[in-house]
Amino acid sequence: MKGSEWLATLPANEGVRRERAIYRAVEERLYVPFDWDLIEVRYGGRIVGFLTTNDVLRVGEVDDFVRVTVNATCAQLIADRLGTILPTTRMADLVHENATTILPFVAQPPDALMASTQRMVAHSRAIDQALRAKGYAGGLIDTLGKGWMISNKLKARSDKAANFGGHDAGAKLRSPGGLRVVQDLGTWHDRFHTDYSQKWRGYAAWSYLDGSEISTGELLTNPQTAGAISYEGTMEVLRQPGVEPSGGDTADPAAALTPFVQARYFQVAERTQVDFVTLHVTVNQEGKGVARAVGKYFASKMLDAKGKPRPGSAHYVIDCDDVVQCVREKHVAFHAGTTANARGIGVELVGMPNQTVAQWHDKYSSDELELAEDLVARLCARWQIPPVFVDAQNLRAGGRGITTHLEVTNAWHESDHVDPGPNFPIAEFVAAVARRMGWPA
Repeated sequence: MKGSEWLATLPANEGVRRERAIYRAVEERLYVPFDWDLIEVRYGGRIVGFLTTNDVLRVGEVDDFVRVTVNATCAQLIADRLGTILPTTRMADLVHENATTILPFVAQPPDALMASTQRMVAHSRAIDQALRAKGYAGGLIDTLGKGWMISNKLKARSDKAANFGGHDAGAKLRSPGGLRVVQDLGTWHDRFHTDYSQKWRGYAAWSYLDGSEISTGELLTNPQTAGAISYEGTMEVLRQPGVEPSGGDTADPAAALTPFVQARYFQVAERTQVDFVTLHVTVNQEGKGVARAVGKYFASKMLDAKGKPRPGSAHYVIDCDDVVQCVREKHVAFHAGTTANARGIGVELVGMPNQTVAQWHDKYSSDELELAEDLVARLCARWQIPPVFVDAQNLRAGGRGITTHLEVTNAWHESDHVDPGPNFPIAEFVAAVARRMGWPA
């Protein structure tokens, strides 16, 4: 697939939808094949060599591609998929020192759009232009942006990610090796942060020691060799914290790419059964970043106008770009009354209960519902919930399936909410979930 065709399928903004699309492109091998370069360094009388890609990840074809932006979670998932590792700052410095073509760092405006798809494309095109100006004909390139690193600093800050790079002779900051960089090693961002410059470069999971193959991880954990490719000595952190390796509980890419913002109010539980998924609306106007804003609200004290707390939470919040988890599924969220809370999983959709049929089918809501259908299908599969609509009568009788806050209210009268509203396309939604799960129409 050509890069321009693939770009036409992307959302305008950053978020779960775009990160999943990038990861799927890697899964489906929709990227320009990599050329690998060997970088060697003498250390302690020995020769250590590691392999890196000559360019960053480019989705598309050789004559039509885009260099993509990823968050640290997606970067680790891609590394796992392709059998590579995330680098150390020393490895990134060595790439710069060995590059045959060095570009100045291409900056984009540091504003609210800096993580948008538009800026991602603009950055890639600016790099293409700079390479043409240099008459690039092949070989190792730097500077293509910044990258996500492994660092021992993450051992004490496991909720964060480490970014670094943007080597540029005019930069004010310096790497641990003394090279000038736009970004020194920082652990301010979480693993879901991104901007136009956070690219993915491959570093092979195997290297060379005196001409013999050796695991790159073994080099980094051996005190005798780690210093060759690490400024921090022996490495204790070899992957992005919070992203489980293949086989782990969160190894599912869709789950791993979902940001988690812990709600303040919930009940710790060890549920082994969930009977239904309850759909809500947040009573927010549609907009960019609303799901994350609602997640932050759930994490706050949630005070009303009189300064009194209004305890509430949901397991998930969804807008047109993002899915944000706020309560672990085994725990009880406060979203629909005591009985429904104990038996269900709450999913909040950004929107209003008075939306019209047309508004539920506009671009924003269609994208939002697509993300919700995917999530609910995964929830139903994980908890063995049938993808069928369950009304108030069936809820009271112990029925299992997909329901709404209105039906929960009518079933137990423990809430007065009637969302997601009379025009919500519940039949279409349930049918779409069933199709995703392979259930008969």
